[in-house]
Amino acid sequence: MSHLVPYILLLSLLFLGGVSGNLMAQNNTSTTSAAEALWPLIEKQLEQPGADTTRQFILQQVRSHCGAENDCLFQTYFGIMIKLERRFNLLAAIYVGEEMVKVAQRQGNLEAEASAYKNLSRFHGAIGNERLTIVNLEKALWLFEQLGKQSAVIHTKIGLLERSLSYRKIEEVISEMEALLAQATEDKDTANMTNLHLRLLFQTQTAGLYDKMETHVGVLEKIPLSDPIKPMEYGKAIHAALGRADLLKVRGKLAEAERFYQKTLRLCEAQPSRWLEIQVLHSLSDLEWDRGNVAMAKSYLDKAHGKAGKLELDDLLAVNYESKAKIAEAEQRFGDALSYIKNSSSTRINSSHKAPGSTHKAIFFNKKKTNWRPIRRIKHWNSS
Repeated sequence: MSHLVPYILLLSLLFLGGVSGNLMAQNNTSTTSAAEALWPLIEKQLEQPGADTTRQFILQQVRSHCGAENDCLFQTYFGIMIKLERRFNLLAAIYVGEEMVKVAQRQGNLEAEASAYKNLSRFHGAIGNERLTIVNLEKALWLFEQLGKQSAVIHTKIGLLERSLSYRKIEEVISEMEALLAQATEDKDTANMTNLHLRLLFQTQTAGLYDKMETHVGVLEKIPLSDPIKPMEYGKAIHAALGRADLLKVRGKLAEAERFYQKTLRLCEAQPSRWLEIQVLHSLSDLEWDRGNVAMAKSYLDKAHGKAGKLELDDLLAVNYESKAKIAEAEQRFGDALSYIKNSSSTRINSSHKAPGSTHKAIFFNKKKTNWRPIRRIKHWNSS
């Protein structure tokens, strides 16, 4: 599941308020209404067998509504694409995104074309296609550089740096992200500043650089929030609370960590953010296990299992089985432990065999990695 984590973080930022999504369409009421009107027909078709037919059906519906009006086509495709992403039907989202590129090219709208490439890179990243993830990011970067869109350039470079983690030392990537943060700070680019603090929180935690992680958690905690919290503010609040909880747990302050995990859980439930909610339940289970509270650890796992099963989030179900196996082994219930391990393995296998779009998480079927390297050498951006 490791390659999904950057995507899930980005998805949470997009829909919890950390980073703005597409540059266009978000304030266009008519195209939003068009996507809303068409969606029930498309959603119904998605439940039918034959994914390829469904994807063509999406384009046909939008074309029937918009005719040859490129603005309507592009922005209605955008609305549908985001709804497909929310369903985790990323193959269909890719199909629509590729059509958006064609529309933008017909318009000669370089910014819209670059934005479409950014969306495509995110989707390809989620399904494990490293080559097309980086290809689309590099196309977007080149266009943003031609347009002189400094904020978009920084945001795209962040994506390329994250993809480079598969073949570079994490410390090198963190150093270059810190340089981008300095540039964003100089530019007073608050959106990218927040984005980079969120990304650096995650990367420094992964690298075990907890002093640096503390800095980024502290910054996020100081960002003012409305009372009550507005929908677009949940991302910052969730990741600040979760980061603080993780830091406290690492430092052995389990009672305080539990308080912040509970705060994170309440925020996830209010949003709602089901994926992160289940992950927090796993963290609470681990914490209670460390405290010797076996009954509570099992209770949290049972809650997580029920939610993951209901949403058919197979990767999280597999993690849940593995945690249950750990507890069963510690209790010398070796037969149960073996059963849980088998269930974890079969859940992952079943997930990989599901048809795209058949469940919320079936889209993550393609785990294959490649050894492909980007054409652009990331460390030479400043000299390119």
